[in-house]
Amino acid sequence: TDGKADVWQFVTPQLPVHNVRETQAYYRDVLGFKIAWIYDEDDGAVYNGTTESYFSRVEGPLAPPNEWGKGE
Repeated sequence: TDGKADVWQFVTPQLPVHNVRETQAYYRDVLGFKIAWIYDEDDGAVYNGTTESYFSRVEGPLAPPNEWGKGE
């Protein structure tokens, strides 16, 4: 190590959603993002300048990460 702190250049969140295409449309129409790509209706991304978000389709209720796996 050279004594310098490692700094992330960027972070891209991957958000669970029920419908990737509808979520992308919301980000485009309401928030001004551009649609980057969609794959098999299961995964997709949007961007606005250097801000980027990924979406993954999930079924069932959406829960915060600290609730994942509880009750199983």
